[in-house]
Amino acid sequence: MSNIANSYFGQLALQARLAQRVRVLVFGVLALLTTANAGPQFEISQSTSQLRAGQTLEIDIEVTWEGDATQCLMGEMKCELPADIERLDAQPASSEFSITAGKPKSTYKYQSFFRPLKAGEFELDKIEVQFKLPTTKPEEWETWTPKSPVKLTVSRAFELSSGITTTLAVIGGIFALVLAVFGITVWHFKKATKIKKEVDIETPFLERLDDLRSLRIKGDFKDFFAQLGILLKEYVKQKYGLKSDSDFVITETLDKHTDPTLAKRIREVLELAENVRFGGTPPLPTELDRAHRAARDLLELNRPQKTPEQEIKLRER
Repeated sequence: MSNIANSYFGQLALQARLAQRVRVLVFGVLALLTTANAGPQFEISQSTSQLRAGQTLEIDIEVTWEGDATQCLMGEMKCELPADIERLDAQPASSEFSITAGKPKSTYKYQSFFRPLKAGEFELDKIEVQFKLPTTKPEEWETWTPKSPVKLTVSRAFELSSGITTTLAVIGGIFALVLAVFGITVWHFKKATKIKKEVDIETPFLERLDDLRSLRIKGDFKDFFAQLGILLKEYVKQKYGLKSDSDFVITETLDKHTDPTLAKRIREVLELAENVRFGGTPPLPTELDRAHRAARDLLELNRPQKTPEQEIKLRER
């Protein structure tokens, strides 16, 4: 009786083990078929859609599928380009294997670089990737192409957008206006400084010349001509930065910087002053007047034109 029971339970255990093996085999086959039927998924991306001529565009194609690398054999990435776009060296394709949620996953990545040579609108619509599945015939390749073309807007190498151009134009206008105002301010400042310096030169000599009137009225022609000669030489020397006040240097300088007629009159005054100094013929009263007038004409001619403010001040005096 015990032998029969043992035989019965042994058969039950054997049947249970066979059933377990069948279930594992069925699930394994189903999993294999599911993995084999899962095709690769393609995703394409581009680094930018707007760039300048001469810049570089990067296009990446990432392929993923469930299973190990043997489930999908990747081939070549092909691309027919327009004449104005060149393809640079492509990076070697990279592959990666991982386990996600208990399922094997393979990733394959293509990375290529392109350079537009001129401005324009472009469409890269002839991109394809070759691959083989376990069901593909040995002599054939499967192909994938993007659903929509890769679009590019290429501007000139140094072309600026309208917004940037407007901003630069405004900044340039403001800068030009600032420069103009600065230039006018500097010009007025230099002019005012120059007028001030020139007034400081002529005014003292004119005042000294006015003081000689008393000598002329008294008839003291020797002292009159002596001081007038000294005044003229000192003025010309200071006016033109001379190192010497000799008659030759003074007359030569007047010939260079003064009207010829006036220079001749001043030269005659200096000659008359020398003649009186060394006891020559006494000058006539008209000669004193002419000498005084010539000296005044020289100073007034070189005296800068007074500003309205200076004229008002002189009148108030």
